[in-house]
Amino acid sequence: LFIQLSVHKYHPVIYWLVIVSTSTAGTTISDYMDRSLGLGYAVGTLILLFGLSWRLAVAAGIRLPPLALLSFLYLRQVRPVYRSIREDSTNGDARVGETFGGVRVVRAFRREKREQRGYAVSHHTIIRKRLFAERMELFLSAAWGLLIPGTSPLIVCPPPSGRRESLGAVTLN
Repeated sequence: LFIQLSVHKYHPVIYWLVIVSTSTAGTTISDYMDRSLGLGYAVGTLILLFGLSWRLAVAAGIRLPPLALLSFLYLRQVRPVYRSIREDSTNGDARVGETFGGVRVVRAFRREKREQRGYAVSHHTIIRKRLFAERMELFLSAAWGLLIPGTSPLIVCPPPSGRRESLGAVTLN
């Protein structure tokens, strides 16, 4: 990384060596902190951020709880809907398979209107569940999309912590 930062021209070999080595080192460190030390990825990330910059750690500490809550709500609300959609699709496919397989053909002619209504209601239910799940995913995506840029000024534009010079200019420490 230091070689890449010190070189003023683009060198593809150096660039890709930096990419591969930082990716490998980052994965190795995070796996070590998670699996060997038992800290988990979130705590390991905060420790690394404190090592880099306390401002990054504070911004992440502000950002992570609402995002974790949103993700938890997503898992509790949307995943069961998708599971239910799969079960409904399986049941509908089984009914169609039985009908065309001849098991229900004789009975289906007597109850044709009821069979059609059953298929229509099943299909309509699956569509409504998919729309609900997509709306929930859209809400989660919008929340993630708003929270991340909303807290980015904490990193990019920190409050000035400088001292006044004799000419009145502020210098950052």
